[in-house]
Amino acid sequence: MTFQVGIFGKDGLVLAGDTRAVHEDNVRWTTTQSKFIHDPDMQIVVAQSGHSVSLKVAQDLVRENWDGDVVKGREIAESVYAQEFEGIHSALRDQYPTQLIVVRPKERRMFHLCVRERTEVRECCAGKLVSGDSATVALFFLERYSNPSMCLKELTRVAALTVWLTGEINPLYVNGLEIMEFPDGGNPRRLDGAELDQLTEWARNADSRIRRLLAMATP
Repeated sequence: MTFQVGIFGKDGLVLAGDTRAVHEDNVRWTTTQSKFIHDPDMQIVVAQSGHSVSLKVAQDLVRENWDGDVVKGREIAESVYAQEFEGIHSALRDQYPTQLIVVRPKERRMFHLCVRERTEVRECCAGKLVSGDSATVALFFLERYSNPSMCLKELTRVAALTVWLTGEINPLYVNGLEIMEFPDGGNPRRLDGAELDQLTEWARNADSRIRRLLAMATP
């Protein structure tokens, strides 16, 4: 189960998630891979999670350069599911869910697309979106310490801490880190390995400091 967040800030958007993919074919095994799909110009960026069918939905959204039209988004997702599960009862959707965060950077728009019993598409105009392992208690940090008045650098740290903590809590399904920043009026950029290593180390240190503060607390 992937964990991904999209957050609005005062000067742009942040998209963050883990890079662990879990496969089950008689035995369970894992790989490390990016889950962010985008066109060459990054007019549309999709963070995909769930069954492998979600990757195909994401690829079709990018190929169609989906503009946020709700009806069209549903059609794209339904078409993929119809092809993948032809002749199979639709109840299997719950066994093979799709969750996507879709960002259109130049328009400062962000969407959540979810396929379960039915396809739901909604636009988030402010705040944040969470996809994948949304039950994680690490969301406390996102809820408590992120707000739309923060700059990208600040939000990136909060996002990195939340993803890292989710991996600590649920290491089998969540591990690794990838982040993209979408500055207002600037070009989208994917953070490189050195930047991600620094953020991961910062998250570890922040966790250690919190532990020390709790240990020093007196009744």
